[in-house]
Amino acid sequence: MDMDLKNCLRIVFFTVVLSAMLGSGFMGTGALEAGSEKQTEPSAEKTEKKWIGMNGSWGRNFHIWSDREYYGYRNSQFGIFHEWEIDPLFKLGLNIEHTFRAEFRIATLWGTIPLSDDQVSDEEAARTDEHSTTLDHKQAVFLGIRRWVFLPDSSIRPNLHLGFGISITDELIIEGGTLYAFSFTGGGGIDIDVSDRWTIFSEVSWEHFSNGGQMYLTNKRVIGPESLNTRFGFRYRY
Repeated sequence: MDMDLKNCLRIVFFTVVLSAMLGSGFMGTGALEAGSEKQTEPSAEKTEKKWIGMNGSWGRNFHIWSDREYYGYRNSQFGIFHEWEIDPLFKLGLNIEHTFRAEFRIATLWGTIPLSDDQVSDEEAARTDEHSTTLDHKQAVFLGIRRWVFLPDSSIRPNLHLGFGISITDELIIEGGTLYAFSFTGGGGIDIDVSDRWTIFSEVSWEHFSNGGQMYLTNKRVIGPESLNTRFGFRYRY
């Protein structure tokens, strides 16, 4: 099997495992416990909460995890999602609503970013000490996002979120890199109900994508832009 395909499959497997852990039976979700409760307790009348929605965001470089800071990195994103309420694994008596969001985004990446010697060809590394590339790329992003919503009975609700996924870029960002990458998002925001079914929201999130070089998920050249994104959107409960 081609080594690049093996690396891609490893990232897909790693992401599926993380998303499954967030969506059922880990960090406050409870598909397993919910299933056992249905067998041992009388069914309670409860309206299942489901939403569909869309959002848009803009972000700029914000360095935390990567080996280097990618000055000049910018992105904009448009996303659509399906969200549903899930049960907590540990019932601690806290008034928190737990939801899981499956989201698809289209991102535009731009800006001129610096590169290091190990991100360019040997010829380029020998030619000059300073390297850079100009981004003009499109990216498809698939995310599973776990959300913790506080004050769920209020019309204004703060929340936190954590998500993992896969991204695919339309062309290589660096020579010898990969089109696919592991994606991460984490942050918080606020939901505001404008009616019984419609909600508007705003979020701030730190976002990162990379093919996993620091986690030994690839032997290709690695690049890992990071950004702080401001997001606005709405959702509809059906």
